[in-house]
Amino acid sequence: MFEIDIDTQGLRATDELISRLRDFGPALGEVGAYLEGKNKLRFAKQVDPSGNPWAPLKDSTIADKTRRGAPLEILIDRAILVSSFFFEVSADEVRLKTNEDYLKWLQDGTRNMEARPVLGFEPGDSDAISRIFRRHISGQL
Repeated sequence: MFEIDIDTQGLRATDELISRLRDFGPALGEVGAYLEGKNKLRFAKQVDPSGNPWAPLKDSTIADKTRRGAPLEILIDRAILVSSFFFEVSADEVRLKTNEDYLKWLQDGTRNMEARPVLGFEPGDSDAISRIFRRHISGQL
């Protein structure tokens, strides 16, 4: 009698790996959540993506905020902008977005206002994102 045993365990593992390589949606979702969280933390720390403090409020802005009883934090008045960020995931990308059009003026500044960059990558973000993808590929996500 002649027998051949074929161990399909390795084939199943290969199929699972191929499936993970075809669907980065879960990893991209985790990246989106990571970036959204880092962005909100930036508002709490009042810093740009490089960790530099945002330009201080002008005296006239402080006086106006005080008169209205608004918080004196930079870029926070009614917390509209900080709470407006969300992320969208597609098959091959993730985008951090806001519906607040005035972000462009804060990001780049204007003739009358210094830039206070909100969006961007911080040191260490690429390493954290790489770890997310490595966990996804290894099946630990």
